[in-house]
Amino acid sequence: MQEPIFIASPPRSGSSLTGLLLHYFGLWSGDTKEANEFNPKGFYENLEISQLLIDYLQENDTENLGKRYQPLILDKTDSSIREKIFDIVKSQGLKQDQPWFYKDPKIAICRNLLVDAFPNAKWIWVNRSQDRTIRSLMRTDFMDAYTTEQEWSSFLAVYGFYKLDLQLKTNVFELNIDKVMNKDQSEVDRLSEFLGIEADFTLSKLLI
Repeated sequence: MQEPIFIASPPRSGSSLTGLLLHYFGLWSGDTKEANEFNPKGFYENLEISQLLIDYLQENDTENLGKRYQPLILDKTDSSIREKIFDIVKSQGLKQDQPWFYKDPKIAICRNLLVDAFPNAKWIWVNRSQDRTIRSLMRTDFMDAYTTEQEWSSFLAVYGFYKLDLQLKTNVFELNIDKVMNKDQSEVDRLSEFLGIEADFTLSKLLI
């Protein structure tokens, strides 16, 4: 099996749009969360793998913080996580040499677990302007951990630490999703070079 490509970033930062781009590059994502009004083109989150991360976080959330559980460093490893994830994707139909990706905001919190399990994985960090991210967080019903701009700003600051910490551990490609939303094809070209896969689509046709 090929090593995965992980999409890491805060929620509402454009990671689902990044998943859509990887889908158009021909990458496999498996059985994913259905689209809804908040992500009409799809979430691209593999539900079974996400449940593994939910279980892992709940095991470590000793104070029962739930959605507010944001440890700076979570170092507890799980020697079985690699096998569990490969078992999931194989059962969902991933072929031996098929490139694939996994996207979930929880990846950033669980980065040490996944870097340890998949040392040769590729990582994409999605950058979106903080103002746009906060506005999206505040108008999305299921993002209910916080209610004020200041709280969400502090939440995003922790993700800023996650990114810096991840960059110390592995090579991270940074995608500017604001440029993608503005249909700047150069971002797709950069992503194409990183993936080693030629893009046969244009943003002007994809983002209608």
